[in-house]
Amino acid sequence: MRWGKRLLTALLLYISYVFVFGILVFRLPDAFEPSAHHYDVSLLNQADDNADYVSLLEDSTEAFHTRLTLIENAETTIDMSALYALSGPSRDILFGALLEAAERGVTVRLTFNGIRGYGNLSIRDFTTLNAHDRISIKNYEPFNPFLPYTLQNGIHDKLLIVDGNHGIIGGRNIDDRYFLPEQSRRREVLDREVYLFTDAHSAALSDMQRYFDRMFHEYYARPISSRQHASNQQRLLNAYQDYRNTEDIASTYATVIDEAILTDRVTFVHSPLTRGKKEPVIFNTLSELADQYDRWFVQTTAFGFTREMIEGLPNIEERSITLMTNNLAQSPNPWGTAGYLTIRSQLNAHATIYEHQTDKTIHAKSMRFGDEITVVGSYNLNPRSTFHNSESVVVIYSEAFAAHFDEQISHLFDDALKLDEHGDYIDGPVEPVPLSVPRRILIYTLRAVAEVFDFML
Repeated sequence: MRWGKRLLTALLLYISYVFVFGILVFRLPDAFEPSAHHYDVSLLNQADDNADYVSLLEDSTEAFHTRLTLIENAETTIDMSALYALSGPSRDILFGALLEAAERGVTVRLTFNGIRGYGNLSIRDFTTLNAHDRISIKNYEPFNPFLPYTLQNGIHDKLLIVDGNHGIIGGRNIDDRYFLPEQSRRREVLDREVYLFTDAHSAALSDMQRYFDRMFHEYYARPISSRQHASNQQRLLNAYQDYRNTEDIASTYATVIDEAILTDRVTFVHSPLTRGKKEPVIFNTLSELADQYDRWFVQTTAFGFTREMIEGLPNIEERSITLMTNNLAQSPNPWGTAGYLTIRSQLNAHATIYEHQTDKTIHAKSMRFGDEITVVGSYNLNPRSTFHNSESVVVIYSEAFAAHFDEQISHLFDDALKLDEHGDYIDGPVEPVPLSVPRRILIYTLRAVAEVFDFML
């Protein structure tokens, strides 16, 4: 009995320790290590002499086929980061393509989030890849029970860099819902990326490469184990070859190249790779840039703000602001939805809000300022992306690309409903997705917690 009480006491002390140093410590204002890297915002909308071509990857097939083509054509290096890689056909095919590239002599480096990187914890595919002498996989910030604040230090970047002159950045994780939705049992996810390439010098791609290099070599990015699985290796190679033999990948990639636009400037912007509460470099940079424009569009999974973020925003009065996000019934993150619900009416007072109403969910993160700035990347406009995760975006200065972006996303408004001044839906082209009673109870219960812990959402 005495040992039981001691064990319970120790458990309660540990839970308190995790709560204080894994959660409450992030409540402290300005409790971050100042970043040594900042951006000269005055240059973001000035033309440079780089030759950056950008193609929008709105379609899941185009996004998947472009990845496979870049991997197939790689000559020296492939670097990739993602939050997670969930088991399924798309992971098998992608991992098979990486194995085939390594067999050709290409050096492959992969980084996944330490907590969620293995997706559903089926790690055999990871150890199979890592056993190849030209493939290195690292787990970024694995769980450390003695350093609970590291639980919040996750990579959220989704990057693919090939040979230093091709790059993909956006919001897609390695998951059938993003690439092969017809083969997934779960709801399709609508996401967005851009493909950046050059036949000359690209400052954006060089910065992206340096950022990945630093991420990969951080001391809290730990190598995973390796184990030879000859049969599993062959299974992955077969998955790739079977898909390659049945799909017209080259034709899809040719279309992506044809639609590429030569931009005036592309700037790669990233958050600090520090532990603890991060300096909001991306938020501050984009806020300062947005202040130069009267028309804003922001799309994100779920909006969230803290007092620090609100104070850091430029004056929003007399601006045309349009926001797009998921509806309350289907947003994939209940905590994020609860956080959005706490500020929904305040946002609606200053902006026009559209909520998506189909059986698919929005995961794309993008911004548009004026007629010339487009921002695409992994960054959500919420506290977690602002202060906790490592994030990255590209700021694209190009009127031609901005117009193309607007045209390509216009269909989303046909599947969304606008809120009136009371927060109710205005009749539109689609019917609203009903909010079930269990879902309503869940998010309104979480809302009370979210109001207190908004800094974690």
